[in-house]
Parts: sequence; C-alpha cells; structure tokens
Amino acid sequence: MRLGAPDGAADAPPEAREHATQPSDAAPRLDRFLAGDGLRLLAAVGVLVFHALVVASTTHPDATPDDSIDARIANLGRIGLWVFFVLSGYLLARPFVAAFVERRELPSVRNYMRNRLLRIVPALWLAAILTLIVFGRQGAGLGQIAAVFLFVQEADSSAFSRHMLHAWSVDVELAFYLLLPLAAAALFWIARRTRVPRAGLVWLLLAGVWLASLAFQRALESNTLLSDGWQRSPPAVFYAFVPGLVLALVEVQFGARLRGLRGARVLVTALLAGGLAIATVHTFQLPADSAWKPSITAALAAGAIVGSALMLQWTTGGAWRALTNRPIQWLGERSYGIYLFHLGAMLWIDDRIDVSHGARRAILIAGAFALATALAALSYRFVEQPFLRLRHGWRQPPAASHASRKGPASAWR
Repeated sequence: MRLGAPDGAADAPPEAREHATQPSDAAPRLDRFLAGDGLRLLAAVGVLVFHALVVASTTHPDATPDDSIDARIANLGRIGLWVFFVLSGYLLARPFVAAFVERRELPSVRNYMRNRLLRIVPALWLAAILTLIVFGRQGAGLGQIAAVFLFVQEADSSAFSRHMLHAWSVDVELAFYLLLPLAAAALFWIARRTRVPRAGLVWLLLAGVWLASLAFQRALESNTLLSDGWQRSPPAVFYAFVPGLVLALVEVQFGARLRGLRGARVLVTALLAGGLAIATVHTFQLPADSAWKPSITAALAAGAIVGSALMLQWTTGGAWRALTNRPIQWLGERSYGIYLFHLGAMLWIDDRIDVSHGARRAILIAGAFALATALAALSYRFVEQPFLRLRHGWRQPPAASHASRKGPASAWR
C-alpha cells in the first residue's frame, strides 16, 4: 500500500540501515546516521541510571531524593528517553518528509508497519514473558497482563505492569508509528487544495503538534480525576518527537547547502554546547516526583544533542569516534534489549541485596547494566535478528549517483 503520488525512515538499528529516499535531483542526504547507535546507547544508560537512583531512593528509607544530588543526576539521566523519541522522529519521518516535499510517492505503508512491528514486538514480548516468569503475576488479572502485551498497559496498570513500567514509552512509539503515515496522507490531501509551499505545511503541522501536545499535558496537571498514566499517554508525549521531525525537515530543505559549510565545526560545537547547557538547566528544573510531566527543556536538549551529531555528518560526512567505535556500535545495536531488560534486572538485584544507600546505587547501576546487556545480547541473537530478516524494504532506493556510507545504524525501534 502506498499513499500520495509524485504529481502533487527504531527504532529501533534496522531502519537506519535501509537507504533513505533520494532522487537524483534532490539534496544529498544521509543513508546512515553514523552516531545513531552511540547516542542510543547513551540514552539507554541514562534511563538505567535514572531508574537505579529512583529504585535505590525508594527502597532506602534514609534517602531524601527531592533534596539530594541523586535527584539532579536522575533528571539528567532521564533526558535519554527524549533522545530515543528524537531519534525516532528523525529516522522514521525522514522518508515521508522527503517524499512529500519533493512531490514523490510515499514509502510503502504496509512494509513500513510490518517492519516496525517486527522490530519492537518480539523483544518486548520476550521481556514481558521473562518478567512474568521471574516475578509472577503480582496479583494482576489476565486483562492487566494482556494490556502489557498489547501496548496499552497505562489503560489498566497493575503491580505486574509496574515491573515493566518503562515499556510505556514503547506504547507511545507504536502510536507515533501509526500516526506518521496518516499525517503524511493528510498533508498530501491538504497540499492538493492549497498553494502553501509544502515545506511550509510541514512546519505548520509540527508547530501545531508541539503546541497541542504540551497544551494537553498541561491540562492534565489541573485534572485530579485522571490517573498519572494519562501523562504518559501518546497525545501528552507527542511533543517529544517534534525536534526529530524538525531535523528531518531541515535535512530535506537545506542538506545540499550544508555540505562543506565553512565554520561547520563552530556550528556543531555551538549546538552541542547549547544542548548540554539546556540539559544542565533541566537537571535543576524538576524534582524527582515530576519525572513524567512535560519538559520542554528535556526535549530541546535532546534535539540539540542529536542535531549536533547530525550537523557534523551533514557538513563533514563524519562523526565523533567516541560514538562510532566498535564496542559502542555493538552495544548500541543491542540497546533496545538493554532498555527493555534493565528495569527487571534491577528489581531482581534489588530484592537480593541489603547494603547502604551509596553501595545500593552502585550495585544497581553496574549489576543491571551487566545483566541487561547479557540478556539483550541473547535476545538480539536468537529473537530480534531472526524476525528482522523477515522485513521488507519500505524506503525508495537512493539514486545511483548517491554514494553509500559505511557505518553504524541509528534508531532502535
């Protein structure tokens, strides 16, 4: 099934290894995001550290999370979640944005959704099954257990789903996957009925999504009748994808002008420094108990950090070695599994140690990373890769004149 017509991109390693759409007369664009795996690994580690500090503070009565350095570090670590969303927004929207702006046929929606489901479902179901085996039902009913497997755990939460609490972000990702081709089809419909430039229509849509999502999230804060789960619902989180969508549009519009740009290193450094500065502000912005509320600073920090890596590749064709060396690439390819398994591993370890707060933090971080990495490696080898081989191409092949770049992939979805 294809939407649109020429007359008018996990998340996540797989899709980044597929070529981005690019006709011969279009601006040169990336076929692989070289720093994507490294960024995704850093994001997974950040979320792991966030959860380790929260778990350690929760299980140690003498800890004071709202006033301690733990809360500040936890706030910094959870920016990793926004990095995941930004990577998804950029990588998956890029082929759709390019096809729309350049008046070409959109990618195959059938293959796109098939690939997305093959990427996220098998590994998540494996993590849920292992959680059920290790921790049991925790008093959850069959419907509550099914909600985890069906990506709607926030609609019927339970003690069991809290052992998979972080999977709410995958539920949001799935909603984004569904919305993306629908939004592209709507843009094609609007474009045939207006004279507004196509890139302008995309900018307007992104501004609308950003404002509407934040407004929805703010409205939830004043409604005491709704559960906290609504703050993690797709409409309340869609704003987090917008920086990645902006980066996709920037690449489509200005990619050709950026190649070999003078002062590129200064621009890249400014973007990275800006992202780190915003991240620093974010660490002192919210207490630990506000972890799920909207955070413009987290989204902007993630967008600037990912954008700096993209700008480096757009302008020079390269990437930071620290994010592209072989060990980082290997771990990055398995970062989806690390993300899925880390909380269960952490809770399993926490039940078996009786140490001071400081030692608990260190043990949870190191132990959960080691155990989650081992499980992720097994999952990648025996579950994820076999299913990924069933995927079909959904992006149009690049023009023959486009030189393919070797390098690691990006989004883990």
